[in-house]
Amino acid sequence: MRYLLALLLSCLTVATAGTIDGRWQSYYAQGDSIRRQGSVTVTTQAADTKAGAYLQSGFLSWDLRNTTLVFKVRASSWFDVKVASLLISNGSDFKASATLDLKRRLANPPPDEWITVSVPPSAWANKDAVDWSKVDTILIQAMDLGYQRLTLEIKDITTVPTPPAPAIVSITVDDGLPSTMLIAKMMRDHNMAGTAFVDHTTIDTPGYLTTAQLDTLRSWGWVIGGHRIGRMSQLQGPALPEFVSASARFMIKHRQRDPLEFAWSNGLTNSTIAAAMVGRYPVQYNINGMSNSQAGIVPTSVNRHSLDRHTTLTMVQTWVDEASKQGEWVVLNFHTLARPTVTDDDWDTGDFAELLLYLHDAQNRGVRIATTAEILDILPKIQ
Repeated sequence: MRYLLALLLSCLTVATAGTIDGRWQSYYAQGDSIRRQGSVTVTTQAADTKAGAYLQSGFLSWDLRNTTLVFKVRASSWFDVKVASLLISNGSDFKASATLDLKRRLANPPPDEWITVSVPPSAWANKDAVDWSKVDTILIQAMDLGYQRLTLEIKDITTVPTPPAPAIVSITVDDGLPSTMLIAKMMRDHNMAGTAFVDHTTIDTPGYLTTAQLDTLRSWGWVIGGHRIGRMSQLQGPALPEFVSASARFMIKHRQRDPLEFAWSNGLTNSTIAAAMVGRYPVQYNINGMSNSQAGIVPTSVNRHSLDRHTTLTMVQTWVDEASKQGEWVVLNFHTLARPTVTDDDWDTGDFAELLLYLHDAQNRGVRIATTAEILDILPKIQ
């Protein structure tokens, strides 16, 4: 997205990263758009009408096969978003297009702040409808809920080549509840280990893991990372950096390695909270519902699929299969196991047993099951 009749980007190869350049053009008559070199802003005018702008490659096309798209996006108010999506197409009629639903994919993004989004090939809906070797049009569109006008911006669209690689699956568990031990025991029967994200202030308190249980997890090959029970935004003033510092010290004591990892509770909410992590937690996990390109990791917001009682076994198996096809890293996040499921955070114990059998078989197809720490050691983007 940079200028000159949307030209000057011929076919991207899988060997080098590139920038999507060109000139943005208005798409919907009802919405306003401000088009600059390298970015576009679209603003809705009325409820139930879309605002949008599109970028074309000119006389050439973009080869986006085996490619992760990375860009920055922000909205004036994500609460007011009814539709926020990005479309990739062969032609401006969008009859053959793939869609990224930003409203559904992004978990609690901060309002009016730039978010870096890394989109692996498996994240696109209807991706089989597109000839990825000849992409020539990109559309950004927005619709508000009708309460107030909505502004959506996108800039710095770049591509990261993702050459074929063995797929990777990691299992993580949030909150440090006793059910974590059941998950760990079931995984141990299959010679698998995961990552437990815990709030250090809850350890050795009723209803949470004990220090002895953390030591057991470590002896079973598990990784211990930071977390918070409750929203980070509830920490005001010096309480925020104090919590983060104490959490990091606790993790170093119980993990003894870098880089330290932290899982956002309810998603990343603003840049102030992100700034508190600098120098303490180099790797942070969000709940964006996407897998990760092994070449396009954003270490301050590693994508995860968060499972709850509404997530079916078939859905999870599909995520694993898609990651396997694309050579991606898929992180599956759990909270508690139960049968029958009671709370929204529960996942069916029997389904988890079936999933482990499925992952065991996937290993025979070349899928690697590994802890997040093992993967961070081999991903050059993180180092």
